[in-house]
Amino acid sequence: MNKFKIFLTSLVLLFGTSSLISQTYEQDAGEVDFYVPGILANDAMQSVNFLLCFIEKTNFQTFIDKGVYKALIDEAQCESADGADATSEQAAATGSSAQSAGAGGNAQVDDTEYTAAVFQNVTDNNTVSGKGWVDLKLDFDEANPTPVTAYVKTTVTEDASASNRFGSFTMYYDLRNDAEIVLGGGAPNLPVNSEIERGYLDVNNTTIKYRMRGIDGPPRTVDADLSDSSNIQGILQHIVKWEAGGSKSTYSVKHQVFVNESSGNERYCQKFLEAHEWSQGLSGWTEGNEISESDFLSAINAAKSANAYIETDGGSDSTITGQHCWNTKKSEAKRVIYEYGTYDNSVASNPRISLTTPSMSLEANTTDSANTALTSPIWAHASYWGANVNPADRGNVTDSIQFRNQRDDTDTKLYNLKKNYYEITKRATTTLGLDDLGGVSFQMWVDWQKNDSTWGPKMQNLNFPDDGVCNAANGNCPEYSGTITVSGSTVTFTVTHGMDWNNNIEPTKLTTPFSFTAADWNTQMTNGSGWNLDMHFWDPDARQSYNVAYAAFSDITGNYVKTTTEEKIDLDQLQTAITNEDTVDKLAGGSGATGLMCIRYCLDATNMNTSLAAAFTALGNSDSPATALTTPYKDIGPWFKVAAYYDGNGNNQVDSNEARVKGSYNNIGGVRAGEVATYTVVTDDGVKKLNDVLRGALLEYSNANKTSLDSRKWGDGLNNYRYQEKESSYTGAYNRDQNFGYAFAMETMINSDRRKALANCDVDSGNARGYSAAYKAQSGNAAQHATGATEYFCESKLNSVIPTKYRIAVKQMPDYRLYNETDSVFVNVSAPETLILNVDANNVTYNFPSTDLAGKKYKLKFEGFGELHNLPGRVVNTCTDTIVGRYVNNWNPCYRYVHEFTIKDGTVLTNTNNARPDVKVRALRGDEYLKKILPTPSGIVYSKQISDLPADSVLQTLSTGTNSIGSKPSITLPSAGSTEASVVHGVTIHTPTN
Repeated sequence: MNKFKIFLTSLVLLFGTSSLISQTYEQDAGEVDFYVPGILANDAMQSVNFLLCFIEKTNFQTFIDKGVYKALIDEAQCESADGADATSEQAAATGSSAQSAGAGGNAQVDDTEYTAAVFQNVTDNNTVSGKGWVDLKLDFDEANPTPVTAYVKTTVTEDASASNRFGSFTMYYDLRNDAEIVLGGGAPNLPVNSEIERGYLDVNNTTIKYRMRGIDGPPRTVDADLSDSSNIQGILQHIVKWEAGGSKSTYSVKHQVFVNESSGNERYCQKFLEAHEWSQGLSGWTEGNEISESDFLSAINAAKSANAYIETDGGSDSTITGQHCWNTKKSEAKRVIYEYGTYDNSVASNPRISLTTPSMSLEANTTDSANTALTSPIWAHASYWGANVNPADRGNVTDSIQFRNQRDDTDTKLYNLKKNYYEITKRATTTLGLDDLGGVSFQMWVDWQKNDSTWGPKMQNLNFPDDGVCNAANGNCPEYSGTITVSGSTVTFTVTHGMDWNNNIEPTKLTTPFSFTAADWNTQMTNGSGWNLDMHFWDPDARQSYNVAYAAFSDITGNYVKTTTEEKIDLDQLQTAITNEDTVDKLAGGSGATGLMCIRYCLDATNMNTSLAAAFTALGNSDSPATALTTPYKDIGPWFKVAAYYDGNGNNQVDSNEARVKGSYNNIGGVRAGEVATYTVVTDDGVKKLNDVLRGALLEYSNANKTSLDSRKWGDGLNNYRYQEKESSYTGAYNRDQNFGYAFAMETMINSDRRKALANCDVDSGNARGYSAAYKAQSGNAAQHATGATEYFCESKLNSVIPTKYRIAVKQMPDYRLYNETDSVFVNVSAPETLILNVDANNVTYNFPSTDLAGKKYKLKFEGFGELHNLPGRVVNTCTDTIVGRYVNNWNPCYRYVHEFTIKDGTVLTNTNNARPDVKVRALRGDEYLKKILPTPSGIVYSKQISDLPADSVLQTLSTGTNSIGSKPSITLPSAGSTEASVVHGVTIHTPTN
């Protein structure tokens, strides 16, 4: 949703500026830009940066005297000057046991939303004048955002240069609603063309003045003098607010600022000046009496005691009052790079590199033949993970609405977005040698081996502790992590951390690390009678699982290590895979492939609709999420379906310790062949869908559920509710819960004779291993195990033997498939590529002391230019400058996930896809967290006074009157009357030719 959020910006941020778009590694040296969050002069003054970013991304200078053009701006990229992304950082800082870890996780569809603007920039003697009309939507009513026009006027009198650091220009903006706004709560409605917000920014070489005033709060204002780099002075007025006990409090707070950039004296300081409480009435905001610093601090502490969140324009609640200073030396800062430039290392000039089929910015205009019913354009973003459409526009998107790719001016094709709820992930097994794992991290659960009478002593021989508790000193834990190293023919597993997730013991560094070699495992992990133990571990850095066969420990070069790769596919590709398997299976003497089969937690067409409908009902009624709702699955899995017992003495009675609870493990780990769930790919009204064979119904949501899903937004609270994995008749101890919000999912395999043969459970004496006639029903004594070598399919075989699995997810958020209408084919945006970073002494700079990761191998995910992810890190409390740890259970606004290192410019990452080039990187944008100076230095002089702040008189009305910039003109670029965007967030798509 577009808000045109106005926040305050930063003195320090303005020290670095960005140039226009560049194309090569060397040219991008001018693009480097770092931000310093966590201090008031940056966080509390974000609106100047927002305005500068917004205007910069229109490529203002390129279109001077060229005509009227349209630009699309990604507001989210400008709203926050830093790179903080709480959702992704919390995910990176969330750990789990290797016992339950899988290969990969859920990925959210990119929610890029563009704001459209029309600009006209002309020269007038020695100045450049710019006018802009920006189409916004404000969320006064989230279901029906209000259209708003932002009128923008800019006058540039001097460009930035060696003698004029920032240039000289003045900017005004004026926001007016295009429709009546219903405020509710007894407040009168706002008529059309009411003043929503006005702002003013004046930059004159080394002075900055800014003021804004709007209906959402007290004014924000800034005055700064940067003429003396050793004595930068500033003053700012910002907002602090909270809600406690049903009462809202809003304060306008002023701070003085001092910055010294001179070598050896680098520091930034801020000092509380005064605070006023403001109140909001029907006529607007009114300033109250001044509140003393001590009383203001007491009010903050009282609100915190009431568990209120203190919302500040910048810094933290602990630095609002008093005086505070930070060291601005880069060598003392922790650096987080959130955008690495990526360049083709196979070409001498190192041009920028993206994916083969990159993501698309899409526009459905009102002029294409299928779109005549549209009253305004629709913007969408399509990526590998899916396509996002603004909630307010979803009702207007049909299969026939035509979109155009706004990121490529050579792309003349028409596209459609076809609604889709299926997400299919192909999980294929690949093999490699144990000696290929040098530098890989491991995390493995070994609790059962340590406590087994056969394997426990052997684990002790491998140096695993067996005495005491799970802590740093004793190290007697159920799970461990460390690093694999390879030296010649020796593979070594070095264990450095222990953990116990079930008892909330996160990875703890062991006082005495230990190690064992592949040869040691080969010697110890055999019982001498043919029972040899494999190894399973999870790589927490790459989020990838490995199964190491026992044979690998004696032959480290053999391909005995299995790992899983993931690829998102569509139903067409799935059907092709089934057809291919059908052919191969018949050639092998089988009866062919009929579709998919599932042996545990298998989706049921009726149950999933019942479950989701109950969740929406609970959400709509604001019901407590304490009780889990009904399962979306069929009653299929390796558990007893009735209360059972183990009749060890054959007396047909339930004796002591013989009872087995309904839903508990059935001792085989598999399901009977006749009980599996099957699914087929079918065509329904020209659209491919999955069919639930047992239910005899399409595996899709009901119309009512689709309607509810269409109105969903991220963070709407649906994920607070949970569903049971099994039928409600199973007891809680054997019936876990899962959260709604993302998708209902199941693991499947292709249903063919040769695949099913691989899935059969291991056999012992002609029956599935674990079989016993002694297992009986408590009521009636019916046998609970069936005889026969092929009677059961085991989940362990699905995970270890079946070469290809398919994860079927029915998503709980609207998604769309991108369709090329011109060529009549679906478009699959390229999947992320894996780039390998082999850490050495010269290619990284560490953020934390006493860190040495040389020899480690990290698999980074490359998702397009500037999109490099999956770097390791730790959670840091930036408000207190303390390290929290690798994982946290609860996130708070002071936390940042700080990478262990930054990659040095010029480092080349190895592409695992041999058909694609290796990638050279350069750090382009990031955050630098300053080290606080304690104790606070004395003698700091602040010279800026309240009287220096610009007043309301500097604001202008641009929509009407003397200073009006007029109505929005017709577009002339790239051609008269065009609806195409010439610029998409800083990238010129149509370069003016005149």
